[in-house]
Amino acid sequence: MSTVRDRIRPEAVAEPIRARGRHPHVVLYSAVVAAQAAIASLVVVMVPVVLAWATASYSRAPWTDVVQLGTGTWLLAHHSGLVIAEGQIGLVPIGLLLVPVIACWIGGVRLARGLDPNADQIREGIGRARPRAPRPKAMAVFAFTYTGLVTAVAVFVTTQEVRPLLGQTFAGAMTIVCLAGAAGMAAWVGGGVIPGLRLLVDKSRAPKVIRRCFRPVLLGVGVQLGAALILLITATVLGWDRVTMLHSALNTGVVGGIVLTLAQLLVVPNLVIWSGSYASGAGFSVGTDTTVAPGQLDLGALPALPVLGALPSAPGPETLWLLVAIPVVGGMVTGYRVLRMPLGRNLIHVDASSTRRMIERVPHHVRVPLVRSLVAAVLMVLVWALLGWLSGGPAGPGRLTVMGPDVPALALFIAAEAGAAIVLTVAFGLVVRWLGRPAFNNPVEAGASGQGTATGAVGLGGQTESVGAAPATPRSGVRTPPRQTPAGGLPKNRAPRRPGVQEPDNPFANLPAASASASESGPASLADATHDPLSWLDRPDPPTSPRKRTDPPRHAS
Repeated sequence: MSTVRDRIRPEAVAEPIRARGRHPHVVLYSAVVAAQAAIASLVVVMVPVVLAWATASYSRAPWTDVVQLGTGTWLLAHHSGLVIAEGQIGLVPIGLLLVPVIACWIGGVRLARGLDPNADQIREGIGRARPRAPRPKAMAVFAFTYTGLVTAVAVFVTTQEVRPLLGQTFAGAMTIVCLAGAAGMAAWVGGGVIPGLRLLVDKSRAPKVIRRCFRPVLLGVGVQLGAALILLITATVLGWDRVTMLHSALNTGVVGGIVLTLAQLLVVPNLVIWSGSYASGAGFSVGTDTTVAPGQLDLGALPALPVLGALPSAPGPETLWLLVAIPVVGGMVTGYRVLRMPLGRNLIHVDASSTRRMIERVPHHVRVPLVRSLVAAVLMVLVWALLGWLSGGPAGPGRLTVMGPDVPALALFIAAEAGAAIVLTVAFGLVVRWLGRPAFNNPVEAGASGQGTATGAVGLGGQTESVGAAPATPRSGVRTPPRQTPAGGLPKNRAPRRPGVQEPDNPFANLPAASASASESGPASLADATHDPLSWLDRPDPPTSPRKRTDPPRHAS
């Protein structure tokens, strides 16, 4: 007789899980991935430069100069300054900065996936294996190998005409590879770009209040940059004639025109930040002793870049100061998001200092949003200061040594506009919240207490309670709703008497019923409210279906 096992066909048997193979060496694999990331970013930068040189009929430069120009551009993408004969080049197109950032991010993903022992199971969907983060040793080798290669290239291409700043090269490459590589590893562990960034922020050792304010601040800055992009597009459309005239005067040819257009697209993020600085009132400079701001225009000789034809040709009307609404609206959006954040637990520090105890005297629902608004305002100022620093710098000799917004002035204007908008939005929301609740507009009717006949018991704070009301709970002074007692003296949810069971007499049966005005009126103060004062700010809980009562089955006797 054949068994069930014998009847199963061989092809129907599930294949066993493939055994784990030999994993690569941590140091060697990390160094190889770092080298691949550096070479890939260098090739991406070199290809347009070589194509422009090969297709330009008027160019007679040797190929060594072309290689030096391409490597210099690649070093500039790492925010490395280049010292030339009569000045310095430090203005980095933010679009060019994205090339090494993306290369290091992809390298971080490949490094985490290659060193993960569960990578095969995750790729094939076997079991419930989860990705694992690589060891810190792998990240250290990856970062120092990439930084060492970039610094070695900077040393190799140094000449008397062009000299890269080695300190800026090392610092810029290390910063890019650490941030982008860590983001790539977190993307592999978290399962995506956005989850990886959230995981990276949560794992950072920043205070919790700063980590919670990141998303509202980024949302507000995104709104401001979006409005600045619309402003830049409007200025480009108005000055399109000057842009096309400058582009035609260069006579670059087909391939040269494509390379020139690509170079201008790489500068667009810088121009968006300059537009945001213009809207805030701080303005920006396109050379020494030049100013472009609402109501003020002082221009001189400009670089031969067609996109600069979008600059205004006149100071413009005084109504341009209405553009201040752009940073203000971004601050209001951030303040609204801060106001909607959950409050969290109210922790009381027993052994706190006198200053902290004085701060903790402020109610929890007022103290937490105000502190978060101040932190969000500081973060927004720091973000705009960083953006202004990244978008500016010297662009060559002579008058081009000053390009971009003035960082201290930009930080001051953003603090006065967006930062103040964040704090005022949160304060205004708390005031409107406190005044708009119906519970605060219905004071307790105290007429029953002076009529000579007591119709109810007096609870905490002088509030009249109905008979049988629950006492005040110690939870932040929140009072539980009173239980309604009918005329018969028993609660409504009390079960009827069963025959043969003797129950004690109700001592409140002969007392008069409580006053309706005392039970229906609102609390006398904020502490007597029956709900959390900021419950409207919290996210609603998911609806829960009532639990159905299931009786045991009855069997026939």
